[in-house]
Amino acid sequence: MPMLLTAQNEAGDRSLEAKLLQPVPPRTDAGSRKILDYHVRALGGELALRNVKSIRAKSLTREGKNNDEHAELIVVYPDKFHLRRESKFKGKPSVTTSGSNGEAEWRHEETRERAVPEPVSGKSPLPLWITPHLDWEDRNLTYEYLGEAKSRGRKHYLLKQYQPDGQVRYFYFDAKTLLVTREGWEEIVSGTIVDKDVYYTHYEKVDGIWMPTQVEFAMEGQVYGNREYTLIEFNPAYDPAIFDMPETNEIWLRSQ
Repeated sequence: MPMLLTAQNEAGDRSLEAKLLQPVPPRTDAGSRKILDYHVRALGGELALRNVKSIRAKSLTREGKNNDEHAELIVVYPDKFHLRRESKFKGKPSVTTSGSNGEAEWRHEETRERAVPEPVSGKSPLPLWITPHLDWEDRNLTYEYLGEAKSRGRKHYLLKQYQPDGQVRYFYFDAKTLLVTREGWEEIVSGTIVDKDVYYTHYEKVDGIWMPTQVEFAMEGQVYGNREYTLIEFNPAYDPAIFDMPETNEIWLRSQ
């Protein structure tokens, strides 16, 4: 992903981040509520979604002109996670694992010379969301229905989502299936505000829940990468130790 930078406008008194924030409407309109309700039903229903307590997923991401690859295995709970990423950037391989046990987060670059697991501060575990549109009221999200819109030639219902701080995202709900096929937002890249989009191009049913298994990433309307999920499991068996930071190799320590 491109590096995100902070910059100021010509007046120097307002950051670009402030330009991304918008006034939050006082309430979510009835049209948005109806679409969100039908969307949850289309995914598999509220009961099925709430029965998901954890997820394990494998994916392969390719992006950029060099077709760089990232193979990931991730296990996510509401308060902890484990992520292993095998990357190939400009032909050079690397392996990184990271995780959190709910109290401490860590990162381990396994292929780095004399690699030692390191604690990470200032971060929190990855959220467990089958859909960002479940429990939206509890998370103080607000929606605005913007009407019908076309995306890749298909009719959609377009909703604008406001986070409490004023950040916004746009969600395209397919008019026939009520599944989300596109998510858009503005982002700062190299000191410039650009349009970013994620296209959910294929869904598969997993234990009664429709999950996106093929995804495309675009910037300023140009697709620059894609991701395919080869495995999605709900509530898998796991070893709790995977969420703890690995122990340092004692042989390496004694050699110092």
